[in-house]
Amino acid sequence: MCDNVFGYTVSGFGSKASRGISAVYIVDDDGSIMSITQDVPGMGKGDVEFGGEVVIPAGAATTIEAYSSVIGGTPSYSYLWGFTEGDDPGGILSPSATSKTTANWTDLVLTADAGGSGQQVMENTLTLRVTDANGSVKFAEDFSFAVSIM
Repeated sequence: MCDNVFGYTVSGFGSKASRGISAVYIVDDDGSIMSITQDVPGMGKGDVEFGGEVVIPAGAATTIEAYSSVIGGTPSYSYLWGFTEGDDPGGILSPSATSKTTANWTDLVLTADAGGSGQQVMENTLTLRVTDANGSVKFAEDFSFAVSIM
């Protein structure tokens, strides 16, 4: 039951007004906001904060794990992750992923060229757009990081 009172809709007992998604965050595997997880085979996992640095051995690959945290809205949610590579005129970094429509994007693989030792690719960016069941759309703050090849 809803009534229109002075131009406002007032929800009756047992109903709840939907305000849409209020916030979307990119988090690491521990839930820390504005942090992602880097997994280097043979070296383990580590967290990278916003504006931080992902380090990859030359000729090796690392997996980036980015998780989402959504506040508000109406489940179910749909997700669209994106990756924009920074300035890489030498082509020393090769990104690949098979899935980017899940709540947690854990298969973004960055491979460093074997000849790229000592080089850096700045301003790489992860993006996330979440849409709820009512069509409310919210974007997470873009997550930027550098990639250094050692």
